[in-house]
Amino acid sequence: MILRYFSAILLIFVMVSFASPSNAEPPLEFDLADTTYREVNLQDLFDLTVLTGARDLEEPEIMAEYARLHYCDLFSDHYENEYQWLQVTKGILSDFKEKAGQVPRHYFFRADINLRRYNQESQAFPFTAGSQIDSVGRIEFFTQEMDNICGYMGFRHMPSIFFLQPEQAITLNSIKVANEAELKAFSNIEKSRFGERTVTALFFFTIQGYDNRARQDYRGSTVDFLGELEQVVYYADPYLEQPIKAVGF
Repeated sequence: MILRYFSAILLIFVMVSFASPSNAEPPLEFDLADTTYREVNLQDLFDLTVLTGARDLEEPEIMAEYARLHYCDLFSDHYENEYQWLQVTKGILSDFKEKAGQVPRHYFFRADINLRRYNQESQAFPFTAGSQIDSVGRIEFFTQEMDNICGYMGFRHMPSIFFLQPEQAITLNSIKVANEAELKAFSNIEKSRFGERTVTALFFFTIQGYDNRARQDYRGSTVDFLGELEQVVYYADPYLEQPIKAVGF
């Protein structure tokens, strides 16, 4: 009778915990062509890692690290009690199945692009050598640092480095100027002491699956998502208040 009573209380507690809204700051979103894109964030990427089959929540180590990120309070309170933790993991699996169809697949990531002086002959601002993308078929778009997450540093089993393999290799080494307004907007960006201008680029993409043949990167646990780069938007400022130009892939 006592055991049944404890199990019922724990189950109610777990259900309430799963129903509670997250305190995490919601990710930034943009609407482009009737599609909502979210800024890449570790919570969504963990969900996609499981959803695409790159990791399996049925594995105890995967479950523990997933819970550290998504359900820190439950992990802290119940992980060391094997019976309680078993009940919690059942709730997490059920919760994931319910939200699986709602996990976003459209995202964007930021990158700083350094520009050289405007080339009048090509009518373009060339990228500096360090900003050029030449026939790249694998793009590292998010890296989680070895931060303290729910009492532990980093992750050993869930990925902390995320790559995108676009359908076609990407080449991007300049910004072609289409009109006088664009030339003026880029020219008004203040130069660094090295004579370079820096623009903030947002790369919009869609994740479609993962590559189970991809190598594990030497820096740690990784995952390679398969997808499509759709557009890049250049901004004059890092606050994303002054868009200048959008380019499709």
